[in-house]
Amino acid sequence: MPRRRPPVDIFTFPLPSGKNNQTARCPQCGGEGQSIGHVGARLVYQCGECAVRFKSDHVDSLQTRDAADRP
Repeated sequence: MPRRRPPVDIFTFPLPSGKNNQTARCPQCGGEGQSIGHVGARLVYQCGECAVRFKSDHVDSLQTRDAADRP
């Protein structure tokens, strides 16, 4: 009997306030994925139907600091 691998957990950083309600289509089941965090400039989603975590195909510009914080 083949050994089953554990699911891969994607380490994510918290989302900025403006990116909380973004959705994307799940590549496995085609369901709706809700944004849960980001890795670099790519958003990470979790599917509501099959619980798969996946990254977005397009790169978003995430600004984690306000313009007033910059020198």
